[in-house]
Amino acid sequence: MKKAFSVLLTMSVLLAGCAAKEEPVEEPVQEPAEEPAEEPAQEPEAAPEVPEELCGTWYEQIAGRGRLTITRSEDGTASAAIDWASSAFETNHWVMETLNYSPETATLDYTGGRLTRIKEGEEEVVYLDGAGSFDITEDALVWHDGYAEVPGDTVTFVREAGVGIPNPWTETDDIEEAEAIAGVVIHGPDYPPRELELVGYMAMPGTFSETFTNGTDTLVIRKSTVAQGQELSGDFNEYSTSWTQSIKGLSVECRGDGKTLNEGIFHVDDEYWALLFNPGEEGNGLTPDELNTIINCMQ
Repeated sequence: MKKAFSVLLTMSVLLAGCAAKEEPVEEPVQEPAEEPAEEPAQEPEAAPEVPEELCGTWYEQIAGRGRLTITRSEDGTASAAIDWASSAFETNHWVMETLNYSPETATLDYTGGRLTRIKEGEEEVVYLDGAGSFDITEDALVWHDGYAEVPGDTVTFVREAGVGIPNPWTETDDIEEAEAIAGVVIHGPDYPPRELELVGYMAMPGTFSETFTNGTDTLVIRKSTVAQGQELSGDFNEYSTSWTQSIKGLSVECRGDGKTLNEGIFHVDDEYWALLFNPGEEGNGLTPDELNTIINCMQ
């Protein structure tokens, strides 16, 4: 009897243990993870403002036929416009709506440049996608543009009272008016090389200047009784070579690459002459034969 009771007690304990094991274990409640707080959006860095001292009017250094105007808005952005008289009947007008200033590279660059050509009262849009830049130097802005429409590979602009163009010049298409202002008579070549054509005159008391172009090359001839050397030529570019070329008894002081001339200076008694061809474009100057032809035609 005791043995049977022990067996029953043991079975009861085992059954109770099994029942306890079958009860489900409650899983701990997982708290939702907190999402990281959003960082405030950073404002884009403002573009550097175009310096005030670059704004205003600049003039093409050699012949003075091109004028650059930079205008700054209240927000510090700036636009540019260039007017260039190719001849008495044709003017080119460039517009660069936005100039981007880089203090690190000392440049103003642009895209979306627009060129309009006005010829005999008719306007023609030449392109709308011009791109280029202006190098900022101590006293000039040097223009680089991606289109061949620009006169030469680069164009240097200076302030009206800066280096380059003696002032006050008067521009005219009338040779008699120019000679009356200058008090100097000049007879340029009737048949200059490379199909160059006369496009106009500039004069100031004591100095006469005439400009020829074929759309790519530019020839400037100046004569003066009051100025000489670089003061007369206005060409302050640096060239690798200087030499003297003798033509009809004249000693012409030449600068260029040693084979072609960009600047030539000479004098006859008290009259001083300067001859410029694609100034600043070393290697793209006049050959000795072309120089000889021009000077022989001028005398």
